[in-house]
Amino acid sequence: MKHIIFLTSLFFSHFLYGQSSTDLEKNAIEQEANKNYTNALGLYNYIKLRDSLSSIGLRASQKIDILIPLVLNELNGTWKLKQNLSQETDIRFTELLKIKNGKARFIKVNNGKEKVVDVINLEIEPYSPNIIFDFPKIKLKNGEIWSLSFRKINGEKRLIWKQKINNSGALMLTIDDRSIIKDPVKRKEALEGEVLTYYILEN
Repeated sequence: MKHIIFLTSLFFSHFLYGQSSTDLEKNAIEQEANKNYTNALGLYNYIKLRDSLSSIGLRASQKIDILIPLVLNELNGTWKLKQNLSQETDIRFTELLKIKNGKARFIKVNNGKEKVVDVINLEIEPYSPNIIFDFPKIKLKNGEIWSLSFRKINGEKRLIWKQKINNSGALMLTIDDRSIIKDPVKRKEALEGEVLTYYILEN
């Protein structure tokens, strides 16, 4: 099975609301300096959509062109499935995911032999103005919409898959109440886990 996925960057945070483009640009520069390229790309895209004709919007466009290959490169590698909580999807989340040169290969392993069962072609696409605040990251031919994000916990780099629209066209919402756990030890332990499907980087 082959899908084409349109890849954009993921960055959704409440501080976007009400901030000036200048403040957002400063934040984007800081994210870029810290090598959080996905977050920086999201901010620059937001600036571009909001102030496309201004000098700050033009600078954002230039930054987007620079960051797109960096984001794609960050996806490269062999990823091992750590947790699969996805159900209403046509994606076959296998034990191995190998990403290289814009192609994601989902691989099953049987008796040490690898078999590719799904291939996804990754392409960058600007945000749609109609869904700007959702920051969707990937879209399948069947209408599914997903976002991808990175997180590093205790030296473990994670690639997190969050479904926005399922294969029936329904909006998917994730309830995450871990931050309200009163016990600080239990809260920290819970926040170091994931409530979504994710892979960890093997190499």
